Amino acid sequence: MTLFLVFALILTFCTILPYFFYRRVFPSLRSYPCLILWIILSCSFLVTRSFPPTWPLSLVRAWTLVSGYWLIFTFYSFLIIILWFLLLMLVRFFANCDISRYCKKFILVMLMVVLIACIYGTSNANNPRVIHETIISNKLSSPMTILYVSDLHLGRLLGKDYCEDLVERINKEHPDVVIIGGDIIDDQWDYVEATGSYKPLGNLHSKYGTYAVLGNHDYFTANTKLEITALEALNVNILRNQAVHIGKIKLAGLDDYSNNKSDSSLKLLSKGNAHEFAIVVDHQPRRMEKAAALGYDLYLSGHTHEGQVFPNNLVVKFMYALSYGRGQFGNMVAYVTSGYGLWGVPMRLGSNPELVVLELKAK
Repeated sequence: MTLFLVFALILTFCTILPYFFYRRVFPSLRSYPCLILWIILSCSFLVTRSFPPTWPLSLVRAWTLVSGYWLIFTFYSFLIIILWFLLLMLVRFFANCDISRYCKKFILVMLMVVLIACIYGTSNANNPRVIHETIISNKLSSPMTILYVSDLHLGRLLGKDYCEDLVERINKEHPDVVIIGGDIIDDQWDYVEATGSYKPLGNLHSKYGTYAVLGNHDYFTANTKLEITALEALNVNILRNQAVHIGKIKLAGLDDYSNNKSDSSLKLLSKGNAHEFAIVVDHQPRRMEKAAALGYDLYLSGHTHEGQVFPNNLVVKFMYALSYGRGQFGNMVAYVTSGYGLWGVPMRLGSNPELVVLELKAK
């Protein structure tokens, strides 16, 4: 609830500022109809969070799309305002001239750039790529293919048809094991359950089965236990501070950092790491160095979406030791995926949705 209130306050501020800025440039926005429409759109993103699962799916998706694009409009409008005032100050300081009369033209050009970016970003979000990584270790005696995917975000926008497409793409890779790295749902299990959008996960095919951990979004709902029960009924094995052996490989899954910040399970599950190839799945990439020190060989994470939209991909680089891609921490390989789904904004700009195929081979 605290996180929601903070987000609501930030969103309110970022919405009010562009309105008062734009109304000076475009006087028509001062009319009451425009003001009312602006208020409705500004509230739309938070309002969609409370849409009940009984509402028509087409209506909910349409409104979710509108609210998502309005969110990105608000986000980039805020950045445009900052950019304009920086440009204004720099020109005044170095050239000693006033460029205020060019404000309207500047805004129109920037908004056109944002429109083009939204079109490209929407297309990009709907065209996932497959990443192939090879990991070689003397702890391995036979090869294994792992399909790793994270951040599905099933919900109002990404539904059953989306999940069916995901399952089809995964099965085409013929993996030995499928690992899901958390954020299986977006925020409301009731909605996912009512639409049955999670059910295609029961059609995943692999030699050793499907394993998953929970992410922070899986805890946004009050029905996390119902989610776990429903997924396990589809043979999606949820690992919460647990380890299983798949052949001669140990797979450990940690509870999400937002729900359990302790390192005790990471340490407890590390027993035997010196003698077996040990994989740890941790939704948020916060415990890499500790995992490496405990002798894990492969660390799998997600959560960051690689920022999802520019310039957030630059911001997340400063937030984590590894925000995206492959990294080396001592003898341990880490891979942070950009995820398959998305949150809030129905587009990706500066990041790509992906599936990760990990080829484990003996040295």
